[in-house]
Amino acid sequence: MTATTAPPLEDAFRVRVPAPFTESVKTRLVVRCDRHGCARESAAFYVLPRSMSLADRYALHRDRLARFRGWTRNDLGDDMCPVHGQTPAPAPVEVTL
Repeated sequence: MTATTAPPLEDAFRVRVPAPFTESVKTRLVVRCDRHGCARESAAFYVLPRSMSLADRYALHRDRLARFRGWTRNDLGDDMCPVHGQTPAPAPVEVTL
């Protein structure tokens, strides 16, 4: 029996660009955890078509973070690292004057 090894994590993040997109650009995308006090961030380089919008580029990066690294995004659009994505946000405090 031969042992199979998983591909390196970098291969999971490599994006294949179809042949018609000869006008491609190397892009570095960074997503930071939006929980107060957390300094965790995830950065990756992608070779993407120049015609792809910035919002689509970040959507691709967030999708890969969610699938391969455990990042989540809440209803407000906040990005959460794997540590803070598992814990619920503290409830807002109601103040009566």
